[in-house]
Amino acid sequence: MRIDGHVHFVGDGSNGSGCWLRSSTLLDRIVEPIVKVQAGISKSSRQLGIDQAYEQRLIGLIDDSSLDSVLLLAMDYPYDEDGNCLKEKAKFYVPNDHVLGLKNMLRSFLPALSIQPVRMRSKNWNDVQKKEPKC
Repeated sequence: MRIDGHVHFVGDGSNGSGCWLRSSTLLDRIVEPIVKVQAGISKSSRQLGIDQAYEQRLIGLIDDSSLDSVLLLAMDYPYDEDGNCLKEKAKFYVPNDHVLGLKNMLRSFLPALSIQPVRMRSKNWNDVQKKEPKC
């Protein structure tokens, strides 16, 4: 079995995913269109939004490759040592629930949840994996 073990999902929340990208600096705004072109979603993201355009692009890339699956990564917020959420330092955010939902869309998506150890409040894995941060 061939698996790509490090694939990030990136979205803008345009389909209700809860994902977001920060484009707050001049450099962010300059780089964003370049990244869209490199990802192959420049035109489709204008019509569909980044979420759906990137989902479709990933499916196409996987279908056209020799890969059987990809480990699709969620992205939590950064936290300081005291467990305080540092949302303002994040460049992008992908909720665990969205990555879990994408698994239902395509068998080749293997969800990889993102849980910062400092925010874990529960010893029960089922509670932790569904718990989205409150920032």
